[in-house]
Amino acid sequence: MRQPASRARATAALVLAGPDAAGLLEPVRRIIDRAPCRAGATVVGGVLVARWLGPDPAEVRAGYGECAAALLQQVDPTRSGLPVVWHV
Repeated sequence: MRQPASRARATAALVLAGPDAAGLLEPVRRIIDRAPCRAGATVVGGVLVARWLGPDPAEVRAGYGECAAALLQQVDPTRSGLPVVWHV
């Protein structure tokens, strides 16, 4: 069950600008629908903006991480997962 925004302790945002940013809105929304926290995505002026908000930083990180990894895979199909620095 998702918590009310008033109990949020963590937030994340992902901004994607590029020629097909608007075309990725629906795939991103399908990914963030599985997020364990509150999440949403929109396109503003051709730029995709996704955001996460939740009481547990680990849940926000998990939601953001899944989406970021999927977008990186879209850009570079040979890539698997997030950069090493993400796992520090």
